[in-house]
Amino acid sequence: MLIACSFSIMVTAQLSNADVLHDTKSMRLPVCSNLWNIGKTALLDPHQAIVQAKNQNMQTREDGKIYIQIADGWDTDKIMDPQVLATLGVEVQDHFRNAAGCWVSPSELISLAQRLPQDFLLRSANMFSADHEGVVVTNSLSYKNTGGANGQGVKIAIIDLGYTLLTNAQAAGTAPDPPASTYDWTGSGLMVGTTHGTGCTEITFEYANQATYYLHKINGDVQLGLAINQAIADNVDLITSSISYYNTGWADGTGLPCAAVKDATDAGILFFHGSGNFNQTHYQGDFLTTDGDDWHEYNGSGDETNQATVTTSNNTINVFLQWQGNPAPANDFDLYLFNATNGNVLASAVLTNDFEYLSWTNNTGSSVNVEVAVLRYNSNQDDFEVFVSTGQSLGFNQTGSSSASPSNSLEEFCITVGAINNTEYDDADPQAESFSSRGPTNSGNIVPDLIAPDNLTLVAYPNGFSGSSAGGPNTCGLTAVLWSEHDYLSATGIKELVRGLAALYNDWGDPGKDNTYGEGGLYLPDFVSDSRFIYKGANNINGLISLPFYSMEQANTMVHPNSNVFFLGETHDPPAGIISTPMIYRSLVESAITKD
Repeated sequence: MLIACSFSIMVTAQLSNADVLHDTKSMRLPVCSNLWNIGKTALLDPHQAIVQAKNQNMQTREDGKIYIQIADGWDTDKIMDPQVLATLGVEVQDHFRNAAGCWVSPSELISLAQRLPQDFLLRSANMFSADHEGVVVTNSLSYKNTGGANGQGVKIAIIDLGYTLLTNAQAAGTAPDPPASTYDWTGSGLMVGTTHGTGCTEITFEYANQATYYLHKINGDVQLGLAINQAIADNVDLITSSISYYNTGWADGTGLPCAAVKDATDAGILFFHGSGNFNQTHYQGDFLTTDGDDWHEYNGSGDETNQATVTTSNNTINVFLQWQGNPAPANDFDLYLFNATNGNVLASAVLTNDFEYLSWTNNTGSSVNVEVAVLRYNSNQDDFEVFVSTGQSLGFNQTGSSSASPSNSLEEFCITVGAINNTEYDDADPQAESFSSRGPTNSGNIVPDLIAPDNLTLVAYPNGFSGSSAGGPNTCGLTAVLWSEHDYLSATGIKELVRGLAALYNDWGDPGKDNTYGEGGLYLPDFVSDSRFIYKGANNINGLISLPFYSMEQANTMVHPNSNVFFLGETHDPPAGIISTPMIYRSLVESAITKD
């Protein structure tokens, strides 16, 4: 036990009288993770449980109960029978379709979850507030509301394609007014073109409204490089840019976008990037021609075309083809687009021996079914990939290996982020957005690095900002908030801490880092002042203050007396001798510390 006293503490087992004890949620228990943590807190300190609920903007009553939601499965056509809950002693206030709003004492949350009928689920009622969607599901609100950590002292550059409705967001208080600097590298006007940049700004600003902002409008990877150079000159700490680039080079780390990102990361800047929305608009495979005519067969049984539909509302299709191997006349593929009805060639790309790209606009006034075909003109290479414009799914698409550039950057400070719908983010085993790009990369590396919520209601997107484009801004904003609280950490230290917390709280999918969820979903522990972290994964064997500690011995010699030290879910052997610095150890998972 880690026994805290006024002079020294001896390490023999896990702390039992911590102020807050965080446990990983049992995957078999039907309760969302934030309610699980509130319930565990209430068993140790009921008052602190109410404080925790208020920090998450939950509704509370003077009798100590909190307002939550209980759902009867996921079928919204079902009608909840409130009597089922009444027999369990639950106070039901209201119900609609398959869910009920209830008042529950925090100390009863876990026992109630254990007694719920099969398929019932206990979850927060306010998890999807339009005002605080991203910061609620990542548990970041307490850093703003309690700790006053709002990104102060952190400089952020946002690089995007346009900032339409920026003045509307500023008037609503959801965007910096004014930003420190704006740069229109296109010359067409910062607030002309698209609301995408405004949406990314709003997401970041929701976390870090006291950070210093630099907004860049670009068009293409050349201007990406110019913007990054300016960001370096402005001495920014973080960059978020959710723009993906095609046909920039087959291998990881190649092409202009990756080079520009390397400039940023070499300058010590953390670069956050959405993984892309290409999981259903991408095909990759080994070239196959069983009949020897050099047209690729998609399904292994003679089908030489891959179908898509070009509608009147999304009436331009762009198709990109890239293949393995060095550019050379002896390594050449061609790309064709056919009308699926009459077989006419609508467009072709046959010019380069590096990559191919075609674009076709449907001016017929009605939807047109098209077919994508790949011809091996002169090559003995096998592996190739095709992307089409987002919104036009391919009939033969590949789940995985669908990331573009700079998601394939090799730089440690380049962090690629996928997407989960925020309404599912608190589920025990949520599904990544079907469109969210997955790895591995062409060189076999794992992407994304992390995953974050999308479908966020914003001034620029009142019907919801969906897509992996939300991943970079979410991660950037959360990092700024955490960094403003732990400003002693280096860029490496804060990156490792964000990564470690995601892996601890939301390691969805396969154990460890995987090609759908990365390390896991963004999440912060509840705000605790004067806190430090022990995380062996940061590999701080030299005992640097700028990184999470590697061991309890390091923490003993380097933290302030009576500091709070969090263990990030790893096994630690008890140190030899006595820990002489009084500290409150807070284990974030059960059995984080082993005993002899």
